[in-house]
Amino acid sequence: MPSSRCHNTGLLRGLPVRSLSLLSLALMACGDGPTVVREVDTLVRTVDVQGSSRSYWLYVPASAAASPSTPLLLVFHGATQTASGAALMSWLYPLADAEGLIVADPQATGDYWNTPNSLPRYWDVPDVPVVDEVINDIDREFGVDRSRLHVAGFSNGAIFTEVLACTRGDRFAAVAMVGASMSLEISQNCPSSQPIPALFFFGDTDPQFFWSDGFTAASGMLGGAGSAQWWAMNNGC
Repeated sequence: MPSSRCHNTGLLRGLPVRSLSLLSLALMACGDGPTVVREVDTLVRTVDVQGSSRSYWLYVPASAAASPSTPLLLVFHGATQTASGAALMSWLYPLADAEGLIVADPQATGDYWNTPNSLPRYWDVPDVPVVDEVINDIDREFGVDRSRLHVAGFSNGAIFTEVLACTRGDRFAAVAMVGASMSLEISQNCPSSQPIPALFFFGDTDPQFFWSDGFTAASGMLGGAGSAQWWAMNNGC
């Protein structure tokens, strides 16, 4: 597992964090492992929702200062992972600089986001209102283009992205799910029919989220083809 070094002196609102990532989008061809990309200034901010303080990592490119409103991408980590780990694993900062894109990585309260496929003790956690407040917090401080809000997630974070697409479908311009297919329960109880561009990244040998639809009953998830079919129907394709 690639390592990383991060200096963090606390989870105070607006605290600057100097992150040194050892992850690179392009690994060395000979298998020597990832190389240092560059140092990046990020912020760890907090929001208060229903009496609970929740943190998120934030990267604001220099180009955002010259714009009254900037597109925002929210990235949700997988089960047992962290916001900082998701930031280092995805390493979206060069893209953010090039495209003028704010990137935020919220932190779950524990090991899972609140989804039907998570453990029952997470079902009452107000994760969706937290996302609402994270967006509001960034908008107040930096200015966000509300017509260009995007969501992406990995594994359990990908399933939570599906939750947001169904419960906040009128707010997001597009969603992307990495390493997880469509939750069967979410597909059957999605209150929103708002068409949303959706992108899935599947591994056809993934031992948890199967490509084949034949495992639907056992896993509680649609397979790859079933996920694509559901979104095609939702989007009126």
